[in-house]
Order: sequence, then structure tokens, then C-alpha cells
Amino acid sequence: MFCSKQCFNYHKKGLEVASTKAKERLPWQTVCLMPEINSMAVMIDWLTTDSNYSQWCGGDEQNGKTDSNYSQWCGGDKQNGIANKISQNHQRQGITAERPGRDIHVKVNHLEQQFRAAKDWLNQTGVGVTCEESIKAAVKHRCPYYYELMDVMSDRASSIPLSTT
Repeated sequence: MFCSKQCFNYHKKGLEVASTKAKERLPWQTVCLMPEINSMAVMIDWLTTDSNYSQWCGGDEQNGKTDSNYSQWCGGDKQNGIANKISQNHQRQGITAERPGRDIHVKVNHLEQQFRAAKDWLNQTGVGVTCEESIKAAVKHRCPYYYELMDVMSDRASSIPLSTT
């Protein structure tokens, strides 16, 4: 197939470089054909639309029962099934980077952790802090999407501290 060993080595090296680049991590904020539509924008949009985040957290179905139709579609694990559906949504939106369901799952968990950290910090801010701009900057440093996610994540039990009284 190749004219010489030198030609073979040249093409082999090109394939190795291409496969290495394909395995590199791609930023969620910059991968798409248009800058305003990227993986993170699609993710935040999905989380803040209707009751999507509630479905992700289990919604009203946290009663121990399993919907057999949903289990067949998801392969038995609801969050993995939803993550795969979000992954397909990324592709439909024109996201060129492959975002498998497991990456979506990890990203949502990371956003939840960031949100809790920002909320905890905000709840511990003393009365003496008066500069609203510096508070917003500190919150956005801990969770860049805090204010977008506040409506859907703030009322979840995992982000509300237990009362100690």
C-alpha cells in the first residue's frame, strides 16, 4: 500500500498525531461553530428549562418505584439515560465536540458542587460586607453560573443547610 518504508512512517506519524489530538480535553465554553452556542451554554440552557433539573434529581419519582418504560430507555439508570439524551441534544445544537453521557454526568455533578460552594460562602458572608459588586464577583469566582442556576438549584435539599435548632 505504501511506496516505501519512509512513506509508511510518515503516514503512521500523522495518524498518531491525529489520534492524540482527538483524545485531548476540549473546553466546554469554546467548542462550537458559533461562539454564543457552546457545550456549556447548551448545558445551562437545558438545566434551566422547565423541570429538566428536577427530572435529573429524580423529581417526584423518588419513591422507590421504577418506571419500566423509562428503565428500558435508560438502561436502568435514569441519570445516565438523561445524560445520553443531553449528549444527543448537544449534537443537534451543532456542538462539534463529542460529549458522551458520562462527561455530561460529571459536568452536572461539578456544577452542583460549585453551586453548593458558592451558596455556602454566600450564607457565611457577614453583615459587615457591604460591597455588592465584590460579593457577586466572589460568588461568580466560586460558581461562574451561580446566578443562572439559582432558580433551579437553590430549592434542592442538597443545597439547603439543615436547621440545627
